[in-house]
Amino acid sequence: MAQIIPLHSKDATWMNRGIALEFTLQFDDVLDAEHLRRSLQRLMEIGDWKKLGARLRLNHGKLEYHIPEKYDAQCPGFTFCSVAHDARLEDSCDSNLPRSTKSPTVFPFSASNLDHLLSRPDAPTKLEDWIYADRPQLDIHVVTFHNATLLKLAWLHTFMDASARASLLTAWTAVLRGREDQVPRFCGFVDDPLVDLNAQPPMEWFVRSRWMLVLLQWLGPLLLVIRWIWEMIPLPKHEHRMVCIPGETVTGMREAAMQELSAGDADTGDAPFVSESDVLVAWWAQCIVKCIQPAAHSPVTVLNNFNIRPALPERFPPGTAYIGNAWLTAHTILSSGQMVERPISHVASKLRHSLLGQRSRDQIESYEAVQKEGMARAGGTLASAMGLSDMLIHCSNWHQARFFNVDFSAAVVGSGEKTRSGKPVLIIPNTIYRWPMLLNLGSVIGKDANGNWWLTWHLKRGVWRDMERQLQM
Repeated sequence: MAQIIPLHSKDATWMNRGIALEFTLQFDDVLDAEHLRRSLQRLMEIGDWKKLGARLRLNHGKLEYHIPEKYDAQCPGFTFCSVAHDARLEDSCDSNLPRSTKSPTVFPFSASNLDHLLSRPDAPTKLEDWIYADRPQLDIHVVTFHNATLLKLAWLHTFMDASARASLLTAWTAVLRGREDQVPRFCGFVDDPLVDLNAQPPMEWFVRSRWMLVLLQWLGPLLLVIRWIWEMIPLPKHEHRMVCIPGETVTGMREAAMQELSAGDADTGDAPFVSESDVLVAWWAQCIVKCIQPAAHSPVTVLNNFNIRPALPERFPPGTAYIGNAWLTAHTILSSGQMVERPISHVASKLRHSLLGQRSRDQIESYEAVQKEGMARAGGTLASAMGLSDMLIHCSNWHQARFFNVDFSAAVVGSGEKTRSGKPVLIIPNTIYRWPMLLNLGSVIGKDANGNWWLTWHLKRGVWRDMERQLQM
């Protein structure tokens, strides 16, 4: 008899139901596909990690996990496919794979360039592919070559966010190298850590007013859809591309920003500090605004996803792994003129200030209270309004997940370069939307072993042309 567990509150949202994710890691090593399979299978036999193999079901409009009693060949905990090519990776690709560069570079490359190697006719891409089939949550595809390996993970966004993905890879590689004692304890197997996060929200009159809650839940997303339609009319061509920013470039920008902030050249308030990530996102947002050229007075909202687990240690104990969704978005609103005319240090400090303020425990609890009350009273299942700006730039920053440091060396066949063996040299994400996706949306993938930063972004084709010209200046 399968164990039935309702999905947690932040997993079963309408947005997560409509997004399938793919995450491909390229290794300059040949990995043992069978060793990968056996170690992941073993992970799902350790304590509550068996939840990873649950089947997703829809019951009266609500999503549930059905967890089998055991996993075997007839009922696997994950879908696994492996293919070995008698060729080198570069000889099997239709286009050149992105590589580190000495200057900021946009690559005309996305996950679709690897479809001929990684796509399968039965691969899941939408909610129905999971709920109407005996399909586990996680789909694994391994392709090996004489000199490389592509490892692709695919799942529905209801399953996990970026931080959970990092925890999964940590646990998997621990089993891979025979260190099951280093597998983190699974958190939130049955109980939802956020279900009773009930603070008294600010502006109680606002929350108790039904029409204001309807406005909160529906007007913002409605305006977002209208904005998307308006953006698509003049130039429907849009593309997903990857970008490499040399580490020296980012380091130089951060050093300059810190000098400006220390000298009082930017409005900082407290003791100045900005991270490399702050500076990178600020610079990239500035580049996007310069290419799109909205009116100087037009408000621009930069949305920055952040992990809420560290702010709630009693709900997400340090050292445990919560495989699910536990993130919110920090909003920073500036005018287009400020974005373009002020130095990067100013934009970066504003991003840092918004992130620090909005990821505090009080802010998280208040935000969650407004969301829950709003969904209950307004009868909706939408996420928060994403701001009423004329332009949105939405960033999901994965740098803290350290995906380029994931160590699969225990699965390497033969010997390789000691300092690089078993770690990904390139990470290629892909997002499959149920609806037409928003523009100006992307991710900071992280910093590779050579110190170079990688981004993946979705922009209009014309904006990409302007971006390439701008980066060459």
